[in-house]
Amino acid sequence: MQQATIGERLQQARQRLGLSIEDIAEKLNIRKDVLLKFESNEFDVKLPPVYRKGFFKAYVKLLKLNVPTLLADYEEIAGEIPHGSGFSLGQLKLDGPKNISSDNKPEITELEPGENAAKYVRPILQFVHFRLLIIGIVIALIALTGSLYFHYTKKHATTSVHATAQDTLPIQNTVASESTVILTALDTVQVFVRQESDRRRLFAGTLNKNEHHTLTKLGPIQISYSEGKFLLIEQTNGLQIKPQKEGRGWIRVP
Repeated sequence: MQQATIGERLQQARQRLGLSIEDIAEKLNIRKDVLLKFESNEFDVKLPPVYRKGFFKAYVKLLKLNVPTLLADYEEIAGEIPHGSGFSLGQLKLDGPKNISSDNKPEITELEPGENAAKYVRPILQFVHFRLLIIGIVIALIALTGSLYFHYTKKHATTSVHATAQDTLPIQNTVASESTVILTALDTVQVFVRQESDRRRLFAGTLNKNEHHTLTKLGPIQISYSEGKFLLIEQTNGLQIKPQKEGRGWIRVP
C-alpha cells in the first residue's frame, strides 16, 4: 500500500482532531493559504525558508504527529538543509562552523512561529509605551504646577496692589483743615480734650459756670467730662453738641 503523502497525513490528522483550517490559522497565527499549500504538498510558499520550515513544524506539533519523521520528509521534498549539528541562539538554530566556506555560509534554519518576533517585540513596545506614559504624566504635572504658581503670583501681586492702595486711603482721609471748637460751661465741669491724630492734649482743666474756652483742632478730638449736663460744645459751623450722658463720660467730635 502506498504511503500517504505529507499533505494527506496533515489533512487526516486535522480532520481527526475536528479542526478546520480557520482554527489552525487562528491558533498558530499562520495564513490559511500557507496551511492549504502544506496539505496540498506544495512547499514552494513565498516565504523565507526559516519561516516556511518553522510554520510547517508548528503545524505538525499542533496535530500531534511525529515531528522528526515529517520534518525529515519535508526537508527531503523542500530541498532544505536537514536538522543537524550546530548551536542554538535563543529560538534560532545556526549551522556549526565545521564546513563553512564562501559557498556554505551559516544559515538560520529554525524558528518557532508560535514564538515569533511578535512575542519579543510586544514587551519592548509595552515598555516604550509605559515610559512615554510616565513622561507624559511628568510633563502634565510640571505644566499644572507652573499654571498654579502663575495664578498664585498674579493673585498675590493684585492683592498687594489693592492693599497698598487701601493703606494710602487713611493717609488721604487724615488730611484735614484746622477748625475751631468752643466749650461752654453751664455749671462747673472738669474737661479733658485730646486730638486723635497725634494724641496731643489740647485742654485739661475746670470750666466754671458760663465760662468759654476756644480750641483749635486738626481733625477729630475726644472730650472727656465730669458732668455731661453742664457742658455745651459748639463748632464753627454753628452746630451745637450736648453730651447724651448727664454724668461722667466722653464724646468724639469730628
